[in-house]
Amino acid sequence: MRKNGFTLIELVISAGVMVLLMVAISGILLGSFKARMKVNVGDRIQTSGDWVLGELRKNVLNARTVECLPTDSSQLMLTDDQGLGTTLLCSEAGQKISSVSATRTIDLTNSDVQVTNCINFALCDNSGSKVGAVDFNFVLSGGSGGEDVVKKEYRGKVTIR
Repeated sequence: MRKNGFTLIELVISAGVMVLLMVAISGILLGSFKARMKVNVGDRIQTSGDWVLGELRKNVLNARTVECLPTDSSQLMLTDDQGLGTTLLCSEAGQKISSVSATRTIDLTNSDVQVTNCINFALCDNSGSKVGAVDFNFVLSGGSGGEDVVKKEYRGKVTIR
């Protein structure tokens, strides 16, 4: 006569199969969440970098005079129509790009991203005694660390009228 129910072996096998399925599904979900986070970080970096390049371009185009420092390519000196000076500054130590004037400092990068490379941030193309164009170069990064860090290099050229 056969009893209704499961044997111990059947229960152990079904429990083992369930554990394997749960491990596989959790691995897929974890990978999906990590990929989504990386895409979100990349989107924030892209948005921030495009905005920073636009602000740098606007500052240079609105300046009366532009001066690159021959010894420090992480700074660009601007003077407006009223003779007031502004410095566009890339700081790896502070991990930001800023616009510094006599009255205030404006951080062009937000706290979600960090500047990781300011080498040759502002390079001037001189045409005679006047600056004809400025090349901007910087790298923004973001993420929690390790392989999750997303980096993007930005380059932009502003031709002065």
